[in-house]
Amino acid sequence: PAAPTNVGATATSCSSITVTWSETIPPNGMSISNYTIYGGPSATGPWTNLATRTTLSYSQTGLTPGQTYWYYVTANDLGHDVSPASATANATTP
Repeated sequence: PAAPTNVGATATSCSSITVTWSETIPPNGMSISNYTIYGGPSATGPWTNLATRTTLSYSQTGLTPGQTYWYYVTANDLGHDVSPASATANATTP
């Protein structure tokens, strides 16, 4: 599968961030079964597997106010193949 695109992160409160992305299916590609969201304290990690979702968004809660958090997403298709990592996105909690 192709990497998810249009990855964005938005602080929704002083302790939560919502990450969104767009699905990209290459020509003759398999349908996407789910997405894996990774988070880290900087653009270079270290990265933690936060969640797997079937939708195009994820909300992380319990965050520390005034901190910047970084994210990227991978897509998993019905053939159990994993896409390359998306571009990273970040947000800072107020």
